[in-house]
Amino acid sequence: MGDIIFTVICLANSLNIDLDEAFFRVMDKCHGRDKDRYERK
Repeated sequence: MGDIIFTVICLANSLNIDLDEAFFRVMDKCHGRDKDRYERK
């Protein structure tokens, strides 16, 4: 599992992808899509 994560990080680095920005963009998408899916406690 660690080797896969390392490979993905190296690949993103070689393609000049900002992993912090990509992560927060995906999390915003998930939180926006699922905001009304579950009942708040």
